[in-house]
Amino acid sequence: MRGSTAVRKASAGQGPRPEPGEDPRAIALFLIVRLGEQAPSHATYQALKARQRGDQSAMDAWLWIAGAAREILRIDPVCEG
Repeated sequence: MRGSTAVRKASAGQGPRPEPGEDPRAIALFLIVRLGEQAPSHATYQALKARQRGDQSAMDAWLWIAGAAREILRIDPVCEG
């Protein structure tokens, strides 16, 4: 998980952009560790920003990550660290 591009960018404080082929569950888990229950909201916010930029693929990826984060939190609500 630490080797992924989006995780490295997020750790550096940059707005991460999910790359094709990255596991959305891994990114969602990373966001949950960093942001707790706010992870799905953050991913949704990133999707809205991508939509404003006209970046459909990034918007779809962030929505997928938001769904994965909601699913992880639903399955294991204590997962947040």
